[in-house]
Amino acid sequence: MVLAVLLFGLFMVLASMSLTGRVVTLPDGLTERISTRINDRLEGVGGVSLGRVELGVTPEGRPPRLRLVNVGVRDQTGLEVAQLNAVEGGIKFWPLLKGKVEPSGFALSGAQVTVRRRANGEFDLSFGQAAGTSGGLGDILDAIDGVFATGPMSSAELIEANQLTITLEDARSGRLWQVTDGALKLTQTEKVVDITVSFDVFNQTEELAETVLGFRMAKGSSEASLGATFSNARAADIAAQSPALAFLSVVDAPISGGALRAVIDAKGQTSELAGMLAFGAGGALSPTPPGARPVRFEGGRVYMTYDTAQQRVDLAEISLTTEWGGTVRGEGGSYLQGWVNGWPTSMVGQYRITEPRRTRSWFTEPVRIDSGALDMRLRLDPFTLEIGQLVLSQDDNTYSAKGGRIRADSAGWSVAMDAHADRINRDHLLALWPPRLAPPKPRAWVEKNISVGTATDARFALRSTPGEEPRLSLGTRVTGATVHAVPKMPPIRNMSGYFSIEGDRLVAVAESGQIEAPPSGHRIAVAGTSFTMPNLRQKPTPPAKVQLAVAGEVRGILSVLDGEPFRIFKQSRSLGGPDLARGGRAVGRGTLDLVLRPKLQFEDVKFDISADLTGLNSDKLVPGRC
Repeated sequence: MVLAVLLFGLFMVLASMSLTGRVVTLPDGLTERISTRINDRLEGVGGVSLGRVELGVTPEGRPPRLRLVNVGVRDQTGLEVAQLNAVEGGIKFWPLLKGKVEPSGFALSGAQVTVRRRANGEFDLSFGQAAGTSGGLGDILDAIDGVFATGPMSSAELIEANQLTITLEDARSGRLWQVTDGALKLTQTEKVVDITVSFDVFNQTEELAETVLGFRMAKGSSEASLGATFSNARAADIAAQSPALAFLSVVDAPISGGALRAVIDAKGQTSELAGMLAFGAGGALSPTPPGARPVRFEGGRVYMTYDTAQQRVDLAEISLTTEWGGTVRGEGGSYLQGWVNGWPTSMVGQYRITEPRRTRSWFTEPVRIDSGALDMRLRLDPFTLEIGQLVLSQDDNTYSAKGGRIRADSAGWSVAMDAHADRINRDHLLALWPPRLAPPKPRAWVEKNISVGTATDARFALRSTPGEEPRLSLGTRVTGATVHAVPKMPPIRNMSGYFSIEGDRLVAVAESGQIEAPPSGHRIAVAGTSFTMPNLRQKPTPPAKVQLAVAGEVRGILSVLDGEPFRIFKQSRSLGGPDLARGGRAVGRGTLDLVLRPKLQFEDVKFDISADLTGLNSDKLVPGRC
């Protein structure tokens, strides 16, 4: 009878409150009883302290609302780990009539959450000033699972929080992130707990990085799935979140859009990771340590998966638009190696170009690459790309490089590259000869003085270190070449022989070829002739030496000597110039020393030439005599 009266009285109180929307503060004694009941259910997990408890019912007929003010949260040792201004929640009506406080949901605001990741990858999770739980990701998920397995939270269907302050202190990367005005939503069923956290974080630009994190945890197990979507995030920030993303640590770029999904197994270990990352414009390859000039790119996209058992990152698609002026598409995968404190320091992998692309910027004109394959090792700090083998195909030509290395340090970029081509024509050679990486003078000489030709068994080596001029080595056999060895002199046509550049020294040797003497058109063989420039860098004009070996009709040779730059008949036209002789053949040899000025003059050429003449007729050398 007494219970019935009390229940009727409580019903009347709640009914009158629902009509007026009033909120009442419960007596201190009842507040203490509620606190005791909550702590009894949290025994072994932690405890709470309550400043006061407010109860109210809204006119809309929703469940009674319970507001806990000045809430202190203690861990299992009794240490207070959080102080909340207020926690508000709905109370299930019928259990309340039976003397049980079972929340239907909670809403809190102003909480502070701090997550610390140690150098070994373990986490500390705290609320306020002290640690709440620690360990690996599995331990954190188990701790969350424990909160909802027993105690008052087990019956809460919805928990919402706003104005959250979330701080991530990462000892592994040496970075700190803090967000304010974060929001959290938690729902649960008998089997799973779903959590969504959304926030904006400062990303060192004028825009905030928008981030949404989602967790689904199976109750009674460490199994969980994690999802993340983000935009305007910095690549370096994303790189710090997982070893599988460590390759992003050398990228300074905004991620205009990204999504990642991870699966946590029953042991609390990441068993799967997959995602997509889209890079916005204005990014760069920015290696560590700083000092080397960043390599700019205008955008890109990566689709990736991570196999934790093999520690392998597979990139199903790589698309990158670089400052080289083209978009490169490829695919491949790398094994993570050199683990230190749970973090890789290098990657070993194989990649291939999947679509023909044109690139420029480093080159003077667009270069089309039909296909390519790369075996490499990438060391992240200091940035070092070691090339086991690089093979590129262009039309019917194949170019390969082995044993190359590209390294960045505080002084700048260092390049060591050895390449080979079975066959490459002059135009393709110049197209693939980047003037920004190699010394400009040798390339300029080839472009100006060799108009056609094909190189076979071409070998190329480049060495470049910060603060020093690049050193180039090029050696190749040539066929079908047209070479303008001496300014103003007729070119050597259909030349076969070899060509080399070693540092500042250039040498071209003709094993066959002809000079076509104007205006007669006589062909003069030049087999055995060599052209040498001992110092390409000498200023203002480099010297050159020609070891001349010629054979042909005398009239043709005289025509060449009558033309620029020799003009040997300039002061003795009475001799008839090329008409000095009729018939006859000459085999000549000698040396030309000249200075390669833009406007070569006679006095710039010193020559010493001798010849053996046979079958010669002339009535000009001795007038009246033939």
